[in-house]
Amino acid sequence: MNKTKLSLGKKTIRSIEFQVTIILQSMHAGAIEIRKVRPHRTNIGNYVWITYRASIAPEHDFCRNFAIQRIGDCCDVWLDAPPFQFSQSICNDAA
Repeated sequence: MNKTKLSLGKKTIRSIEFQVTIILQSMHAGAIEIRKVRPHRTNIGNYVWITYRASIAPEHDFCRNFAIQRIGDCCDVWLDAPPFQFSQSICNDAA
């Protein structure tokens, strides 16, 4: 599966961050801090890899992949992952 960089504008990134925050808050039942948004395009769709911190474990960074469908300056976002990746993990990326 090929991966290429996907460029998104500031309004689109803010739309993604807002939707992802709401989804993650409902899953973790607490505060969420988005640390990094890494959009990428594959041959099966467009995704954003989100690095975040949750109030349940503020010392750890977590990662999740979300599928996106761009509509103008906004995006529809849903929890999804390409089949070869885990849907959630603790990240060891340098921030």
